[in-house]
Amino acid sequence: MAGEILHNKKHNIESAVDHNGVSGATLDNIIAFDAGGLPKDSGKTSSEIGLNTTHRGEANPHSASAASGANSDITALSGLTGNISDGTDSVTVSSIAGATKGSVTLEVDGSGAAITTGKKAWARMPFDATITGYELTADVSGSVVVDIWKDTFANFPPTVADTITAAAKPTLASAQKVSDATLSGWTTSIGAGDYLKFNIDSATTVTKIMLTLQLDKTGA
Repeated sequence: MAGEILHNKKHNIESAVDHNGVSGATLDNIIAFDAGGLPKDSGKTSSEIGLNTTHRGEANPHSASAASGANSDITALSGLTGNISDGTDSVTVSSIAGATKGSVTLEVDGSGAAITTGKKAWARMPFDATITGYELTADVSGSVVVDIWKDTFANFPPTVADTITAAAKPTLASAQKVSDATLSGWTTSIGAGDYLKFNIDSATTVTKIMLTLQLDKTGA
């Protein structure tokens, strides 16, 4: 039959006859195919053709959502509900379906240099929630003050006039970590569709920070 490659040996399924592998094959080499569609030794190992089956998220993480650039995180894929990246700065909103808890995480990375002040990344809230506390950490002991602005889509983008932190902004003062569950003076209620934008008011020494807002979900 034209175009059909026939196997010219018959044998029982349990027989070892004609099951001797690829002639001349080298252990651990990649299989290739000749012009007739039959297997042959490619002469190359997986390392020689750049095949890598090991994923190391900390070295080259990948995005599970619409973050810009190649370096964004695939952490908690089942719970990821939103992520936006602005260069080396990113903010992620996450919650597991059916859970009553969630979080908003800001990461600012100065790529080895002290982080800069000014407006950073932002996120859209996909559910109603109440902020119950925060944790702020840095790569080294130093100082940083972060402000958080909230507004609706109609009034986007949020500005300093929309701050929710009053006089109790997340602050590191010659320290590497701080947490707060009091949130004195904060506007803690967030509505689905609200936008949160983060601003670095000041920073000294620290080259990378992570601010996590802890949430109680009050909606779907």
